[in-house]
Amino acid sequence: MAWLFSLSVECGPNPDAAERLGPALLARVEVPARLRTFNDAAGGAWVSLIVEDIDEEDIDAVEALADRLRLVLATTSLPFRFGLAGIEVDEVRTWPELVEDIGEGALFGGVVLHSAQWKALGAPPGFAPLGDHRVSTGRDT
Repeated sequence: MAWLFSLSVECGPNPDAAERLGPALLARVEVPARLRTFNDAAGGAWVSLIVEDIDEEDIDAVEALADRLRLVLATTSLPFRFGLAGIEVDEVRTWPELVEDIGEGALFGGVVLHSAQWKALGAPPGFAPLGDHRVSTGRDT
């Protein structure tokens, strides 16, 4: 059986940011993937980079891909509010839902925030530095 693995990135209310970010991410992941852009119910513009047919038996490959996608996101200079990397991740959280979850301490693995967003949220615990300007919850929380 295969898993659907994705990196989904919320770019705030600006659909142009999502349109620019998608090809930049796709060019750097070095695995076959497809892009999808959409808007969530709260008006957030998203781009999803979807890697298909990841063998669920090869957990090392899945973990390596998750780490690689978080690193790609951590090193992009293009703007975004938050990203989610993982198995069958899609528009799991709107920005208001994510802020609420973080405020309640309900973190989950694969979240990447710009450091400025993290600080604006009060620098909640559970995040670790990821690159120069990003923080992440890592794979598991």
